[in-house]
Amino acid sequence: MSNSKSNATKKSNATKTNTTLSINIEKLYNELMVACGTSTKLALVTTMQKNSIQCVTSPTTTPNSSDLYLQFNANKCGDVSRIQFKKTKISVWCTANVVDLFKNDIKVFDTVNDGSARKNRFDLPNTVDNFKFVFEKFFNNGIVKMLPTT
Repeated sequence: MSNSKSNATKKSNATKTNTTLSINIEKLYNELMVACGTSTKLALVTTMQKNSIQCVTSPTTTPNSSDLYLQFNANKCGDVSRIQFKKTKISVWCTANVVDLFKNDIKVFDTVNDGSARKNRFDLPNTVDNFKFVFEKFFNNGIVKMLPTT
C-alpha cells in the first residue's frame, strides 16, 4: 500500500498561493466510506467539514446510495466537478478544465450531460489509492481547498 499521508504542495501563480495539504488521505477515505454507509450526503459533508475541507455538496438527509458525491467549487473557483462514490467505483464527473488535468493518466472518458458544465466522466475502482490520486489532483489545481483555521 502506498504512503497515505499526503503532503501535496500547490503551485503558485498570479492568483494562487502555496498551500499544503497535510491530512491523512487513508483516514479521510475510510471516514468517507463509513459516511457512504449512511447513504446520505449530510454524512459526507460532515466528514469533509470535520477534516477542514471545503465542500459545497448540499447536505441532504434523504437516503440515496446511488447519488453520493462530493462537489467542491472552493472559493467560487468556477469548477463544479464531482467525486461520486459507489460500492465498487469512484466516478469523477468533470468540466472541460478537469478533463485536461487527467488526460495524461486516464484514457477513457464518457461523454455525459447532467445539465451543467460537467460533460465528461471517468470511473476508477473504489480504492484509497485512486481516491488519493483524484483528491490530490483536485487539490493541486485549486478545486479542493482547506477551510481556514481559527
